[in-house]
Amino acid sequence: MTLRFKKLLTSLVAGSLIVAMASCTQKADTVSDSQPDMTIGPASTRVLFEKTGSHAPRVVVSKKGMVAAAHPLAAEAGLEMLKKGGNAIDAALATGFALNVVESLASGIGGGGFILLHTKDGKDIAIDFRGMAPAYVNKTYKRSYLQKGNPARVSHAAVAVPGMLAGYEEVLNKYGSLPMSEIVKPAIRLAEQGFPMTTFLTKYSAESYEHFLNNNDPENVPYLIDGLLVEEGELIRRPKLAKAFRLIGEKGARGAFYEGPIGKSMVKRLNELGSPITMDDFKAYKVAVRTPIKGVYRGYQIISMPPTSSGGIAVVETLNIMENFPVRSWEHSSVKHIHHLQEAFKVAFIDRKKFVADPDFHSIPIKMMTSKEYARERSENIRADKAKKVKPGKPSDEHWSTTHFSVADAEGNIVAVTQTLVHFFGSAIFDPVYGFNYNDELTSFSSDPRSVNAPEPGKRGLSSMTPTMVLDKEGKAFMTLGSPGSSRIINAVTQIISNVIDFDMNIDEAIEAPRQSGTWDKTLYLEGHIPDVASKVDILAKMGHKIKLKDRYDLYFGGAQAIMFKNGKLYGAADSRRDGVAVGF
Repeated sequence: MTLRFKKLLTSLVAGSLIVAMASCTQKADTVSDSQPDMTIGPASTRVLFEKTGSHAPRVVVSKKGMVAAAHPLAAEAGLEMLKKGGNAIDAALATGFALNVVESLASGIGGGGFILLHTKDGKDIAIDFRGMAPAYVNKTYKRSYLQKGNPARVSHAAVAVPGMLAGYEEVLNKYGSLPMSEIVKPAIRLAEQGFPMTTFLTKYSAESYEHFLNNNDPENVPYLIDGLLVEEGELIRRPKLAKAFRLIGEKGARGAFYEGPIGKSMVKRLNELGSPITMDDFKAYKVAVRTPIKGVYRGYQIISMPPTSSGGIAVVETLNIMENFPVRSWEHSSVKHIHHLQEAFKVAFIDRKKFVADPDFHSIPIKMMTSKEYARERSENIRADKAKKVKPGKPSDEHWSTTHFSVADAEGNIVAVTQTLVHFFGSAIFDPVYGFNYNDELTSFSSDPRSVNAPEPGKRGLSSMTPTMVLDKEGKAFMTLGSPGSSRIINAVTQIISNVIDFDMNIDEAIEAPRQSGTWDKTLYLEGHIPDVASKVDILAKMGHKIKLKDRYDLYFGGAQAIMFKNGKLYGAADSRRDGVAVGF
C-alpha cells in the first residue's frame, strides 16, 4: 500500500467518522427556510466552495445543548459533557482541553485567553486569564528583545506566565458541575488514541518546521517523525499531553501547574534556553474577574469582553457609529457599506491604540468610548465620498494563532471562550516532559516604552480576542459568537452582529458572508469573493482607500463559531474558513 493511498484512506475514514458523529448527535427538526437544518462535514464543505464558489449551509439545530468549535473532535468532547449531565461551563472546558490536543498550534495550557459567561440566572461574568509578564521584564523589554522580525519571537524571550489552567479552574469552581478529573477525560482519550493530521495543521506545521528544529530536540515535537514532518491524514498521538491532563485532573491547576511538576518542567526548560523566569512568577499568577463591556445596537444588548481585551470596546464603539447610518437600506458589501464600515473601524482602532491596556495598570475611558453621544460626534466626521485619516478622541498586535468556541446548555448557561498562544505554535517550544507548547504572549505588548501597553512585571498584554453575546430586545439570549484572527477578530464579530441585525441573515449566512477588515490606517482588506469586487475596488481606491485583496482560505479574516437562540431552539454554525463544526442534541 503506497503512502499516498494510506493518506487518502485515513482522510476518508476520518471524514466519514466526523460526518457520522454529527449525524448521530444532532436531532432533526423542522425549521424555517431562513434556518436550514443541514450539516455537511468540514472537508466536504471546503471542496464544495472551492469547486463552485458557493457555500453549503450547515446550521445544526438542537434543543438541549450546542457546541460550536474549530475542530469537530473538540466539539464532540464538549457535547460528551452535556450528555453526561454537565452544564455549558463543563462542556466549554472539555472543548478547550480537546483543542489543546487536536489544534494545539492555536491554544493550550501553555497560553491564555478569555471566558465570557452568561449564567442561567442572568449574571454576566468576564474571566481574564491572559498570560502575565514575569518579574524580570520592564518597559523597554520588547524594544530590546522582541522587535518585529526578531528571532526572539520564537524563543524563550517571548514567553509569559500562562493563564489557561488558572482561568479554567476559576470558572469551574464557581459555575461548573463536574469535577476536573471528568472534564479532562475526552482530551486524554484523544491524546492517547490519536487523531488524523488535518490540512490546516499540516500547512502551519510546515511553516514552523525550522522553528521546531531551532528550539527543540526533534524527538519532543509531536509533528515530527525521524526529524521529518508528519504528513496529512496520518495519525498523531500525544501521550505526554495525556500525562499532563491526568495530573491536572488529580491535582488541579495550582497543584499540577503553578506550584507543581508541569510548571517546574516549563521553568526548567526555559531556564535551560536562557530565560530568567522562576516558579515565583508562576505562583504569583492570578486570574482577573472583570465586568463585561455592554452596549446597545438597534435595541439589541451587546455583552463583550473588557480590557485587557480591546475587542468589546471596539465592537461597541464601531456599532454605535454605524447606528447613525441607514445600514439596512444599503446592499451588503456595496461600496457605501464597505466605505462607511471601514471609516467606523478606523475610529474604533485609533482609540483602541491610544487608550486601551491592562486596567490594573491604567485608567481607561470606557464610558466615553462606548457612549452613543461620543459615537454620534465621531460619525459626523465620516465623509460619504472620501477616506479620511483619523485621530484619537480626547478625554500591538496579535497574529491569528487563536481559537474560539461557543457553548450553550438547556438550563440557559451560555459560554464564549477565545484562547490563544498569540502566534501559531506560540514560541515554538514544546515542553520535553508534558508535550504542550509555550506561548509568545510577551509579543502582545508595545515596543514603545511610552505606550499604555508597554510591558511591566505582572501586566497582561493588550488582546483583540472578543468573546461576545447578544441579548434580544426583551433581554433574552439571542446570540453568542467569537473568532480567531488577531485585530480582524473585532472586524469579524462586528460584521456578524450587523449581518444578523441589519441584513436579516441567519447565523450561517452571517458567518459566511464576505468580510472586510481594517484598522486606523487607509489599508482596507477585502475578501476576493465579494460580488463585483473589481469594480468596487476601483471606486474605493478613487475615494482614497488602499485596497488589498485576500483569499478566503488564508485564515486572515478569522474563523468564527456561533450559536443563535430562536423559538426555543439552538442554531449552531461554524466557519468554513477553518475546520469548524457545530454539534448539538
